[in-house]
Amino acid sequence: MPAVDTNPRTSAADSLARRRHLRLQPEPHARLLRLQCFSPQDDWTYRVTLPSPAVLANAWVLPDFRDRGLEILFRPGVTGLYVRRIGSDEVPQPLDLQATVTAQRERLAALPEDRPGGTHEPYRGARMAALYGDRTAVEDYLLAAVKATRSGAKPWTPPEDRPPAQARPPAFAPAARQRIHRAGLADRRTATSAQWLATHLRDRFDTEEGPEFMPTSTLWSEALSTVEDLDDDPEFAAFAMPGRNGFLKVVDAILGGRQRRATGAGYSLPAGNELLHLVSDAEDHADDAADRAIAATQAAREAERQRLATGAGTPGRSEPPGR
Repeated sequence: MPAVDTNPRTSAADSLARRRHLRLQPEPHARLLRLQCFSPQDDWTYRVTLPSPAVLANAWVLPDFRDRGLEILFRPGVTGLYVRRIGSDEVPQPLDLQATVTAQRERLAALPEDRPGGTHEPYRGARMAALYGDRTAVEDYLLAAVKATRSGAKPWTPPEDRPPAQARPPAFAPAARQRIHRAGLADRRTATSAQWLATHLRDRFDTEEGPEFMPTSTLWSEALSTVEDLDDDPEFAAFAMPGRNGFLKVVDAILGGRQRRATGAGYSLPAGNELLHLVSDAEDHADDAADRAIAATQAAREAERQRLATGAGTPGRSEPPGR
């Protein structure tokens, strides 16, 4: 532990002097302590009002350590406190509580009486208690204040307590990444188509549009336009829109097939609750397809890891022809 210095520095004394009488400005959760102080010279009794240990920890103890270029740290899961020089990389040393309490009492006793703010509690009370208070009572109080610095101290975790760094798995070769991508591609396209349709139908329901015959060409052009608008959106990277035939195949499965009219093929879109039921069907269709895509991608990724483990998929290694 760094050498003990009993000389009170400026900022810690200022911090304590800025505090005012606790009965006029009560501290949150403060409990008032009254000590009988005996002066051996004058044989008088003086009652002082002290802040709670938690308040003294923040108003005096921590600033006093900072004045001396030291910082208090705590180790998660461990009761004790540690100390080291501010800004250093040295290993913190356990804080000697008894030596710290003794030094704190000496520094409080050395505070000047005529300091600006020195006539106010708790500055005067802490100084008087350190000078004339019962030694055991005052040191018990200061010990509680030192321990209370834990709430304002920095956490410190020694290297042996830190979890070991996880080794990054080897990167997949481009061919392996392509296989993983293709594994769930069909289901991602289905999910994208179904989710777009669910959103389109929901918009129609919200705007209370009536029944309508929607040509397949119109539906496809609107879907394609939406996808092109989202092409630069990073959140859209997990989706994939199929071609026209693949898209209409998904729509057929949800809307019940196309109808043919003189103007061409299309879909009869209902209104009201019937339309809302189709929204639910489309969302379920999208969710099921997305789940399949995730499962297929995870299975493909695990298969590629196995290939790497056996050396068959080592990056940079050429693959046998025909694979």
